[in-house]
Amino acid sequence: MLWTLMRHALQYKVVVLHVYSGRAFWWTLVSGVVARLLGKRLILWLHGGNLPTYYRLHPNRVSFAFKQADIILTPSPYLEQAFASDFDVQLLRYELPIGSYPHRIREQAKPRLFWLRAFNAGYNPMLAPRVIHLLKSDYPDIKLLMCGADKGDGSLQATQKLTEELGVTDNIEFPGLISKDQIQQYGLEFDIFLNTTTIDNMPVSVIEAMAMGMCVVSTDVGGIPYLVTDEHDGLLVPSNDAYAMAQACRRLLTDPALTQQLSRQAKTTAQLFDWNIIAPQWDALLTRLHYGSP
Repeated sequence: MLWTLMRHALQYKVVVLHVYSGRAFWWTLVSGVVARLLGKRLILWLHGGNLPTYYRLHPNRVSFAFKQADIILTPSPYLEQAFASDFDVQLLRYELPIGSYPHRIREQAKPRLFWLRAFNAGYNPMLAPRVIHLLKSDYPDIKLLMCGADKGDGSLQATQKLTEELGVTDNIEFPGLISKDQIQQYGLEFDIFLNTTTIDNMPVSVIEAMAMGMCVVSTDVGGIPYLVTDEHDGLLVPSNDAYAMAQACRRLLTDPALTQQLSRQAKTTAQLFDWNIIAPQWDALLTRLHYGSP
């Protein structure tokens, strides 16, 4: 990040930094200082679902970084509200080519479930095999595809080991990191999208699933309730509650009317993030910042 800022310093006037918590925040802080020393305008774009907690633990560090910015943005109403009392944070949603995603209304959900996140403890991948274990007695042919990169904290290996211990090895596949084309392929083949996280903000994977008409079953943590409305365009359950998540899946598998409603409404929600809507907002913001004051 620092090398890019300095190497291409003559080619840009505005810097957009994606902001996460933990160790990644230090790169935001240092990169922001470098951008200002280079005379650049600075936009901080808040993403990390754990940023409010990080701010409570390190208020001076976060305040210093935020005060470097000309504009602070976030795609999440959750983060917008979390920082509203101390900082001027503007909402600007993610931009996705929603119209290019293949879409299928689910008339009847089949026991084919899709999980797409990195294998990291915060995303709680071990919840998914427990859900499959609870459903397998009624749906012996149930299938779960767990896709994502291994972040190296042992979560992938622990999840695979739990899969063996629960006797659901034949029901779960781990294809690793997949391409965008594969995401769209599986988005048509699978009917239920599981989001098992304990920390979250505004996950693109959930928006993509909704764009393809999948029925989302998610934990209700962080910014998720600002994206998914329970019983309207998805089903929300408490964090780390395998029984509640299994019951939500069971409802979809036995109630075609609910499945159809969630599938249709999910597409409508996803369209709020369409590039054709968001791009003009970025264009106006960057033009204003480039030529004048924010």
